[in-house]
Amino acid sequence: MSVGRMYPPEWRDYADPLTGRRVRQLTNSPAEDYHLYFYNPAVTPNGRYLIFLSERTGVSNLFRLELESGDIVQLTDAPPARAEYWPFTEAVKGVGACLPAIGNRGREVFFFVGTELWAVEIENLSLRQILTLPSHRRPSMLQANHTQDTLIFATWDESLFFERSQRAYAGESFPDPEFFQETTSTLIRVEATTGQAEEVLCKAKFWINHVHLHPHHPNLILFCHEYSPFPDPCGCLIRSPDAASQFMDKAATSGMNTNSGARMAKGFVFTAARRATTPLASAVGVRQMARATPKLITPPPAGLMDTTTCTGMVKPW
Repeated sequence: MSVGRMYPPEWRDYADPLTGRRVRQLTNSPAEDYHLYFYNPAVTPNGRYLIFLSERTGVSNLFRLELESGDIVQLTDAPPARAEYWPFTEAVKGVGACLPAIGNRGREVFFFVGTELWAVEIENLSLRQILTLPSHRRPSMLQANHTQDTLIFATWDESLFFERSQRAYAGESFPDPEFFQETTSTLIRVEATTGQAEEVLCKAKFWINHVHLHPHHPNLILFCHEYSPFPDPCGCLIRSPDAASQFMDKAATSGMNTNSGARMAKGFVFTAARRATTPLASAVGVRQMARATPKLITPPPAGLMDTTTCTGMVKPW
């Protein structure tokens, strides 16, 4: 089962029995076929291809489906590396479940195999490796900004999630989710075209998930404090290079999607300037996007913006 293998169209049309609307089922393999994570676009910007994951090869791999013809082409040939997105998926091997994202202005799909971040060109199927995380880190979902030239993702403690996931898959239940807060979380930002990467946040005993870049300002980052022990109202943290951190209400996100599902207890937004002479989003720009008189909700958790390096990122920005 190799890269470039072609599959004939599998789609079929039928009428919805309640509404009479025409429904097109796009795939029909006996294996699991599923789209990219719900907040990541699965259709390329030019509208030509649908990108999806399938286990039809025996492990999870990426495929493209041409929406005009229905033709399916295999994009990856992943080894049987650990690929589950626990606690949200069953055990799976191959390309990391739920993690891929379209990037580089729609030219490539970025994905993880174990701790390795790769990119595959959607048209010519060429492959390049972007970076390798330390073995003690577990990557989370990728997400790209509007132009898809910058990506962001979180990492968690591999030992904690491996040990607990093995126990869970063996049938043990964990009624108290507080153990998730034992992890150290990091945020890694990647420039899609060059592969340059930077750790922009490291926080101990703090589970970060569902990370988003602002569509137009890669220095504004939204994330969910998963299973947060803090009060439920959503707060947003804005940080500019020359101003103190403040919690603001959701208006400060300037259009960022804060919906991470029922489990989201708190969202935070902060700015993380590149190590360059001109940050992507200036302090003035951040203030303009926030309301003139921000409403303070609560002080940030102690040490939220600690800058200790957790991954020792292999490629400086």
